[in-house]
Amino acid sequence: MMIMKRLLRPPATFRTRPSLSRTRYLHRTSHTRSSPMAEATSIHSTPDQPTPEPPPLSLLALPTLIRSYLISTVSASPVLLTPSLRVLSMLAHSKSPFLQVEHNRLLHYIVKRTIYAQFCAGETPSEIQRTATELKETGYQGIVLNYAKEIVFDKGAPIELNKSDGAKDIEAWKQGMLKTVRLLSHGDCAALKFSGAGPSVVQQLIRKLSPSAAISQATKEVCDYAKNTGIKLLFDAEQNAIQPGIDQWTLDLQREYNCDGVAVIYGTYQAYAISTPKLLAKHLAIAQQEGFTLGVKLVRGAYMASDPRNLFWATKAETDRVHDKIAEALIRKEWNEVLTPIEENDGQKPAFPKLNLVLATHNHGSVRKAVAIRQEQFRRGEEQIELCYAQLMGMADDLGTELIMAGRGSRGSIQEKTDLTKTFKYTAWGSVRECLTYLLRRAEENRESLGRTRIGRLALGKELRRSDRACVEVEELIVWGQVGSDSRTRDKEMSTTTSPRHSHPHSEWKYSDAPGVLYRPETDVDGRTLSRGGNIQGPSTIRSCIKDMATLLKRPLKLALVQLATGADKSANLSRARRRVLEAAQQGASLIVLPECFNSPYGCQYFPKYAETLLPSPPSNEKAPSFHALSDLAKESKTYLLGGSIPEYETSSKKYFNTSLMFNPEGELIATHRKVHLFDIDIPGKITFKESEILSPGNKITLVDLPEYGRIAIAICYDIRFPELAMIAARKQCFLLLYPGAFNLTTGALHWSLQARARAMDNQVYVGLCSPARDMEASYNAWGHSMVVDPNAGVMTEAGEKEEIVYAELNEDKIQETRKGIPLESQRRFDVYPDVSEGKIKFEEI
Repeated sequence: MMIMKRLLRPPATFRTRPSLSRTRYLHRTSHTRSSPMAEATSIHSTPDQPTPEPPPLSLLALPTLIRSYLISTVSASPVLLTPSLRVLSMLAHSKSPFLQVEHNRLLHYIVKRTIYAQFCAGETPSEIQRTATELKETGYQGIVLNYAKEIVFDKGAPIELNKSDGAKDIEAWKQGMLKTVRLLSHGDCAALKFSGAGPSVVQQLIRKLSPSAAISQATKEVCDYAKNTGIKLLFDAEQNAIQPGIDQWTLDLQREYNCDGVAVIYGTYQAYAISTPKLLAKHLAIAQQEGFTLGVKLVRGAYMASDPRNLFWATKAETDRVHDKIAEALIRKEWNEVLTPIEENDGQKPAFPKLNLVLATHNHGSVRKAVAIRQEQFRRGEEQIELCYAQLMGMADDLGTELIMAGRGSRGSIQEKTDLTKTFKYTAWGSVRECLTYLLRRAEENRESLGRTRIGRLALGKELRRSDRACVEVEELIVWGQVGSDSRTRDKEMSTTTSPRHSHPHSEWKYSDAPGVLYRPETDVDGRTLSRGGNIQGPSTIRSCIKDMATLLKRPLKLALVQLATGADKSANLSRARRRVLEAAQQGASLIVLPECFNSPYGCQYFPKYAETLLPSPPSNEKAPSFHALSDLAKESKTYLLGGSIPEYETSSKKYFNTSLMFNPEGELIATHRKVHLFDIDIPGKITFKESEILSPGNKITLVDLPEYGRIAIAICYDIRFPELAMIAARKQCFLLLYPGAFNLTTGALHWSLQARARAMDNQVYVGLCSPARDMEASYNAWGHSMVVDPNAGVMTEAGEKEEIVYAELNEDKIQETRKGIPLESQRRFDVYPDVSEGKIKFEEI
């Protein structure tokens, strides 16, 4: 009943997965039990421990927890699982438009918000990046992203080959793979399937041919991008008919790309295959002889339902033994009775090569054995291989969250040498129809393990009961004002009074970022912290639960602000901008910003004359020369380029806008922001200006994900005076707020620096303001003084009045240092005032 009430609450009461920088847990410590994984890694524990962490599954958002429980209930029941798989197969293969999710909108809606949401990342880049952000905020160190398109052959069916060169299929596969890796951040992984490149590639693999020029070039482009951006490529195992060809192609790629001591390319080895130990030993020997790092992804197996049974070990126990022995041999870099060397010299076993390992398993026992070996190696001071764990998204959440919690317990001095529990989630992206085929195969291949989810389901159910009981007890505690009173008195009073669950409106409550936990104030009017038991504790109890803050800036970023001098000649302005942007790129800037109205003079009289038509996008060069100049310049400089702003004319509405365009290093438009707040002011005797005489306002907030770095926000000039935009951006995990702006000599002297420092101070993020250079002969005199302000409101760099470029090195450490010293995020009182980031917010133009 409690669960159903929670499900029926308005959607606005649900929160997404947690941002750990704001986690608040209310739990009964006497009932908290540390996990076996945490115990295995608590190397530096002391008798004076802080309040124990909540159960691992408390990291999951409540809707995710409920969905996981319901799906695991179905999968654990043979009576429910068999018909469910039949329905899934019917949806994946039906030729009836009524049963095809791409044609039936209601069916698409239901599937996407249930089974698809459980296991898949999304259909669009924004959905995928949101999923990745949520997983990382939960505590996973990264994701393994897979494009769901693949070819699966029926067992025993003849394999049809064709004579096409498959150029179209290969190009589509390449673009899909490039799109996949571009959605990822430094340290993430992409999973690739060669079969997704079409029948011609499958034909080459079946015949064990060398890759054609087309697939070689396509693969090279993907691998080059991955190597340059710090992304790992995991080439998935496929069916036995094509697996030997995949093994050879993957090994050749490892020879080329794994030559710097770090694996970029990983091959997949299936422990259920009888041939795997010998194959892996052969590849280890080759890597040692040729001096490259072997990338190994170790799995139990995924194609038992479609490959001949004689290829596999006879029993699951044999597969488990082989898997764990291979894992042990790789982690220890020692041969054993399962993984034996191909050749021995005079009885001496050959040395192991450098290797990196992804242990992709849902088996608790296998993971705990691996963690125990790593712990033993650390204690002995032994060298350790690069290793991470991975589980499918939507499965084994009890294992994944246990690893996350154990990792937090093991950090400290140990973190400087190793990460015992680095954990990734493996998820697919693609259309709902594409992913249904992928999910059906996964379900069929994991059917046996799905039936063994009873323990995980029980853990999910226990966490649901715990979180719901916590919500009710805290609600009753605070509603009835029993802070600090004896709990027996409170219980007695409640036994004779109507339950506050019926008298207190849920609309006054919010979910904390600890998923499934409902909270009102953590403090009473005297600022003291409340516990579930009704006692008053010091504030250190809450702080002890805030172990890690969400990483906003994934790696250091060099920012350049180009304070450009502009005139009446648009072509000259564009040429001048090009020279300055290339200069900034040569100085190592990765993100370059131009000022407001960088292609024209600033003033209402100039907006119509210099306006460009940007829609439909991409526009023609004739209608939007600035658009194309910026696109070409971003590609030439290989930087993210924010084109300040330009006047825009929209033909459909016949309106003018002040519009900012942002391009990625490939020259692709990734964001458009129309100035939301128009500069209409009247300061008697000083300045009167009304942009609204010509311009119309935009109507959305603009957040941009830069995969290698993190999220930024874009606004223009007068937008900075409205702190709501900045607060929303910061609470949506932006590390940088950028404002191309043209303050004048009056407003600049009064508020330019003050506004920049205020936005940085309030939100504890970086702020960049980019102005045009001052021209006293122009009709409008810009203030200049482009500047970057750090999260502690300190001015990092500031230009003068004339044309120049200023640079700043941004890093995550400064954000964390500021937020730990003055922990505003954990001290906000959304029980007293609303959180503007949770209201009705527009992120799209309408």
